[in-house]
Amino acid sequence: MAKPDKSNLKVTLSLENLISQALKDLGKYLDSSLSDSLLLATSKGDMNQVKTLVDDALESQDVYSNFLSLAALRQIEALFKKNIDFPGSTPALRREEAIRKFLLSERKCRRTNRRLRFYRDHWSRLPKGTSEIIGKAQDIISDIVGPLGTLQYKKILAASGFGPGFTFGNTVDEDKHLFFKVSGPHTVTNEALPYIKDCLSEFPHWKMRLITEGCLYDVVKGNRVTTVAKTAETDRTIAIEPSLNVFVQKGVDTYLKSRLRRVGVDLKDQTRNHLPARLGSMRPFYSATLDLSSASDCVSREVVDWLFPKLWVTLLDALRSPEYTMDKGKTWSIYEKFSSMGNAFTFPIETCIFFAIAKSCTIFAGGDLSVLRVYGDDIIVDPRVYPVLVEILGFLGFSVNLSKSFAFGPFRETCGSDFLAGVDLRPVYVSKIPRNDKEVYNLFNRLLWNRIGFRLHNLCAYLYESVRRPLIGPPELPPGEKFLDWRSGKSVIYDNYFHAPPSSGERFKRYDANLQVTGWYIQKLRFIPKRMDTTNWNLQLWYLVFLLGIPGQKVDSNSRFRRKVQYEFISYWPEPPWRPYLYDSCN
Repeated sequence: MAKPDKSNLKVTLSLENLISQALKDLGKYLDSSLSDSLLLATSKGDMNQVKTLVDDALESQDVYSNFLSLAALRQIEALFKKNIDFPGSTPALRREEAIRKFLLSERKCRRTNRRLRFYRDHWSRLPKGTSEIIGKAQDIISDIVGPLGTLQYKKILAASGFGPGFTFGNTVDEDKHLFFKVSGPHTVTNEALPYIKDCLSEFPHWKMRLITEGCLYDVVKGNRVTTVAKTAETDRTIAIEPSLNVFVQKGVDTYLKSRLRRVGVDLKDQTRNHLPARLGSMRPFYSATLDLSSASDCVSREVVDWLFPKLWVTLLDALRSPEYTMDKGKTWSIYEKFSSMGNAFTFPIETCIFFAIAKSCTIFAGGDLSVLRVYGDDIIVDPRVYPVLVEILGFLGFSVNLSKSFAFGPFRETCGSDFLAGVDLRPVYVSKIPRNDKEVYNLFNRLLWNRIGFRLHNLCAYLYESVRRPLIGPPELPPGEKFLDWRSGKSVIYDNYFHAPPSSGERFKRYDANLQVTGWYIQKLRFIPKRMDTTNWNLQLWYLVFLLGIPGQKVDSNSRFRRKVQYEFISYWPEPPWRPYLYDSCN
């Protein structure tokens, strides 16, 4: 990524100052004694005390009776909950906690596998209700995935492709570029070899080039487990798969997602979960939301073997990584789970399982099927289904996260939205302290567009005044799903400057003689990919990169960028959601 432009910041931002400025804005919504205690702890730099005070306040049931108080507390919590710069949070400690949870999940999957193998041999010992629900879930999954014949197999191979991340043999960011994934060297597990050979037969030019270059593939035992940042307390474990396994896994992923769309589960659109969750927070007994703890890491081998058709189990089992390493291949361990995060088809597999189980439980309990929604491990069902669904999920080795699951009361949480009595009060989470102007723009704009409508004048002013040469411009946010992605932090392409009211841009107003219109010349910060040296690329390699590339992926390197400030003429400057006081001095 681009190097941080620290020279454009006047001061080094700190978590203590972020929280103290937020308390100036939000303290009026809190109990006076709590607000004073938080201010005192912040002034002393005791972030652990701040965390304790906020956690204790959120655990009180009284806070749910006061909408603004709850929203303010959650926003203050969001400043440090996922912030990797929280005092005492170190990469080593977060990785250690993530690995501990990973190994706990493996032990849990081992127990689940042992239990399910016993009941496979003694099916009559299962309670009648449990066997009926699981039998119905098997039928539902069979209908979702459909038969696996020659035609379906060809569709999977044709849909295969490379993902955007690392593969087993990659170690540096440059290796994520499509050029290196096309030209090799490649890795593959022994069980996946027959399917990889079938897949390469679908791309004869690519296969011939690999043979010519003498780098067809290296056989490895499985994948490489590593961690990425998640919260201040723990990282998230992911597994880096062999490159050719990933190639075919993407085909399975694409095919299963298309099959799920036929039953109303669209894994490209989370918003379908929002309406029933919102109505559940407004109407008693309309819907219940469930969230699972470490759901992907708890999909055991036996669960997939129980629920999926045999031909599908054979294909999926061959393409997954049977073993994992945490020390770059020095030692290997056999997976108890079926597939980990990093496997391209893990997400649609777990969605199929949870949808089938939830639908089967709904039918069994006589619930309303129109309420049923599933997106990964975010599940929405009729409240009458909640008890039996929790029991069946527990039998299959899954744990319901009770702190994020709600069947009663006015609160529901699902897919990035937190509804209280019909109002989404999801706060703006801070993953780390901004270290350059781009990151300051990012945080400022999300605080400006916060879902509650809080006037965070002091916090926004603190961020604005930290930039030495601020770029100011109009909000250029699209409607619909793209806006939701941006507001939740999934996209940063609209953070090129501070979003501001039109009055703050008067000094940029100019008359364009060519267009014969008055508008504004504004500066935008861009990160432009550095081009790779392609002088030695022949036409065959260019063709292969185009043929095997992901739609919309550029040939430029996506891992190295250079900063550039561009001028742009605009004729329309819309108003932001509210006018911060700090811009009054810009007129």
